[in-house]
Amino acid sequence: MDREQYGLNSNSTSTIFTFTSNGTNGAVDKAIKYTPTINQNVYNLAFGDIVTISDDGEVVQIDDTAISGDRDLVLTTVASSIYEFTNDNPDKRVIFKGSNEARTRLYRRAITINYDEISKDFYIFGVRKRDDGILVQEDFDPNTNWHAYLIERKEDENNKEESGAQE
Repeated sequence: MDREQYGLNSNSTSTIFTFTSNGTNGAVDKAIKYTPTINQNVYNLAFGDIVTISDDGEVVQIDDTAISGDRDLVLTTVASSIYEFTNDNPDKRVIFKGSNEARTRLYRRAITINYDEISKDFYIFGVRKRDDGILVQEDFDPNTNWHAYLIERKEDENNKEESGAQE
């Protein structure tokens, strides 16, 4: 990804990232957290303003409704964390949605605008919530209102060659 973004700090497992946003509301410390779901191969992505940090420095609570005034830069920074997370955890998939319908639509628009670039490295799915509450993944359609989005890192061609050479 070759776009301007904030510098990220991460923990050793690339599941928590922090950065400082400098939007119209001034400097705001933000966090991006990847947490496992009931499906061990799927991690939930959440991000927002840091609200609470534990005594040992771990981000405990974030506000995912805050607006900092630098949306595009923040979204680019979050996207770069997905690259880092999936580099370190290539077998994990990432699911995310907005804190409200408007934000979920914003993410759909961002995916649509950047689809060609994103799809070089990731499989992109829309997630529909059935009436019985079950989540179902479908191929991403930019004209569909999705409940959430699921992405999976494509296997790196270089890694394929390397692993093939080792066999």
